[in-house]
Amino acid sequence: MDAHVKQMYIGHKGKLTTLQLMKLELAGKIPNPMTHNLMAKQVQYVEHHKRPFFRGFNPDKKKGGGGVAEWSSLLDYDYLLGQDSKMNATVGAIDTETNECYEPYMVKVDHSQNIWVTCDETEPDFYSGVQEYTKDGSETATYGGECTNVPAGYAYCGFYEGYGYDSAQTANNVFLSLEFFEEEFCTSGGSCGFYDGGGFLYWPANDPSATPSLIGGADCDPICDAYYMDTDANGNLWFDYYGYANSEYGYGVAEVTNPTSDAPTFVSILNPGTMQCPGGVYVSTKGSTQTVNALDCSSRKIYTFTTGGVQGSSLGPVDLFGSPEGLGFNQTDTSAVNADCDLDWNNVGTLATNKWSPKKSPYEVSCLYGAAYTPSDK
Repeated sequence: MDAHVKQMYIGHKGKLTTLQLMKLELAGKIPNPMTHNLMAKQVQYVEHHKRPFFRGFNPDKKKGGGGVAEWSSLLDYDYLLGQDSKMNATVGAIDTETNECYEPYMVKVDHSQNIWVTCDETEPDFYSGVQEYTKDGSETATYGGECTNVPAGYAYCGFYEGYGYDSAQTANNVFLSLEFFEEEFCTSGGSCGFYDGGGFLYWPANDPSATPSLIGGADCDPICDAYYMDTDANGNLWFDYYGYANSEYGYGVAEVTNPTSDAPTFVSILNPGTMQCPGGVYVSTKGSTQTVNALDCSSRKIYTFTTGGVQGSSLGPVDLFGSPEGLGFNQTDTSAVNADCDLDWNNVGTLATNKWSPKKSPYEVSCLYGAAYTPSDK
């Protein structure tokens, strides 16, 4: 992945089409989490295929006898697609493009079966943000990336740019991971300070119009790029990232404790260089026990940890080839699902036996990315 090469980034103003956005990503001018070859494949596909049309759904008129059991994001065409329990029929669809959510990446489902999706570009300024939908597909909120709270010593924010791929929610806050952000703050006298790096935005829950706050570090200290994330029962952040430690750059897993306090603390869990490629991160809950699951999209194995940071047995490999990304667990923690943009299918695992099988989509698609069961175990 070349996404951590910061000098190639350029800002843009105003809305881009999905294809324009993808071409900027392919050129390295906007970050994205895919390999160059996979991004080129998606651009070529979208250039030669019309955008498909999926009807929305009426939850009172369910097909297949079960309604939506899993949501997948169709990245290149801006849809969330609802699959039945056997994952062989599409029984629901949410057109995120109509709500100005372009390139929907990761998907999560909360305890009320509300659907949360991270948009690579959305309103108000068309940088990355988070949208919330009800279980029947109605949009309820957009948390858009924009200038954050002005730090002490400055008068105003002069510039903001931020890109990210995953989000997580607690009872009090909505979080967005940022692979990369740039921000400029200025004094009333015109003296400005410039900040960039990887980190997180967060908003008060149920207040999408609030000014977001920033958790971030500059110059890869210690986070160069934050990728996929989740929160535990204590409101701490778990994520995979590209960073620096022990004289080595690479991919690892970390935690931020007390993230909304005046002194959030970074805790290294899996040192940079341990993972080959960042994938989905999901905190699963079985009874009172929580497990942090972090998917390596190259080895296709899932690292597991207690929320105390103790490493357990790994899961997977979820497939023999491809590049799996999204990750979600069902309500009883008997099954997990992840999506694969490269192979255009979902991988479903029976957790008791650690057996995984692909579920090919019943339609021609270009890139399934996020995956989440509904109901989930949240």
